[in-house]
Amino acid sequence: MVSIIKSVKIAWSFFIFFVFCNSTCISPDLSQCGKIYFIKVKEICSINPDGSEERVVYTASDPVRTLSSSPDGSKIVFVIDYPWPSGADLFIINSNGSDVKRLTYNQSAEDPTFSPDGKKIAFVNNDGDKEIYTMNLDGSNIQKLTDNTTTDRHPSFSPDGSKIVFLRIIGIINDVHVMNSDGSGVKRLTFSTSTLDYPSFSPDGTKIVFTRDDAIWIMNSDGGGQKKITSGTPTDIFPSFSPDGNKIVFSRNYLSFDIYIMNADGSNQKRLTFDLSSDTVPCFAGKPH
Repeated sequence: MVSIIKSVKIAWSFFIFFVFCNSTCISPDLSQCGKIYFIKVKEICSINPDGSEERVVYTASDPVRTLSSSPDGSKIVFVIDYPWPSGADLFIINSNGSDVKRLTYNQSAEDPTFSPDGKKIAFVNNDGDKEIYTMNLDGSNIQKLTDNTTTDRHPSFSPDGSKIVFLRIIGIINDVHVMNSDGSGVKRLTFSTSTLDYPSFSPDGTKIVFTRDDAIWIMNSDGGGQKKITSGTPTDIFPSFSPDGNKIVFSRNYLSFDIYIMNADGSNQKRLTFDLSSDTVPCFAGKPH
């Protein structure tokens, strides 16, 4: 009898250990735990990392272009692209789709992302050239960080908020750059004749994920150690790390774009969405692009 009780205790301990180690995340707010947000044309949708419970969070009147989740997972900032001449403007909502607020009016905004402390939004606006700006969550205190004749896109903060990685386009050359969060100290990280896009930091700040010629690549935060982690056939875009840095979520284009997830080294690729709509710009709750 004693041996049976011991066996049951050991089995129960193993079960608890297994569940603990295989949980998506451990959080008192399970509604935010492990969600992935993405765009389906005019809809902002959410899905679990295992592909279950896909649902519509918010439906806009016009196409949604880009989005980002706040560090605490409670907010989503996104762009609605209105018909010309109205432009594209920034909005913010609660992650359950409630309390939508418009932040800009008649602008050409794109690529919003939250700062790590959740107090700022970096974004791109076209004022003749595409430049990077920051503002408060209520749309106030707009600050211009870049001012040149090039095109600057896809800003992403480092985890400590001190740096912003971004894409700079000079003619036909697309390269990843980094700067201080006030716009100073711009440094070029890649020197490529290929088409690069969508850079963002890993949660520990040591890596940057980006796309190059339709494939997903990863490199050290100083630009070294560049490594291709997907084939690029078919096209892979919009890579973004999970909050723990172990996974990367992205969009892949077969007949249309769908959401995929993989390990951070490119292994164990898994398709999450299956439809003919265009599913793009995925990001985890709590992990800004």
